Amino acid sequence: MFADPPGTRRPRRDVRIREAPPGTDLFATAGDVWRRGGCQVDDTYTGSGRTVVAHDPAGYVLVLTESAGAAAVLSVLGPPTSRRDPRLILGVVTGAVLGPVATCASFLFALDRSAFSERWPASGAWLMWIWLPLLLAVGGLLLASASTRRFGTGLLIGCAATGIATSGICTAMLR
Repeated sequence: MFADPPGTRRPRRDVRIREAPPGTDLFATAGDVWRRGGCQVDDTYTGSGRTVVAHDPAGYVLVLTESAGAAAVLSVLGPPTSRRDPRLILGVVTGAVLGPVATCASFLFALDRSAFSERWPASGAWLMWIWLPLLLAVGGLLLASASTRRFGTGLLIGCAATGIATSGICTAMLR
């Protein structure tokens, strides 16, 4: 009945109204109170019962329904909120793992003196940072596409947080 916009959800709570005070038209009273509160109210009759729907200016939807032979149900639907997207967290976790792994690979490469030729500086400490341009290139490619942007942001955050700290420690050990 109330479809959520794409990428959103509405929190929903239902309350069954067992008894209304005697002589009270629950639907007319609810509609009147909601109108006075600034809501746009629609009152409809269906084959299964009566329905009053109120749209609050803040985005809430109030629905009072009556089914044949059953108690009335008041449903309160909150304003649409964005759905949680696990891609950012997955990117941070992946980056937090890849940062130290990339640093360790660079560290082992820097320690391997056979990897150096006469053109390399005597100290291989700068090689501790060789993974950083690769990370920026991969992260930049992931940020270019809207479907991978959140993962790429998380990857850059996770790698930067762990990899830069680990590289700094390992660079200090090489000197």
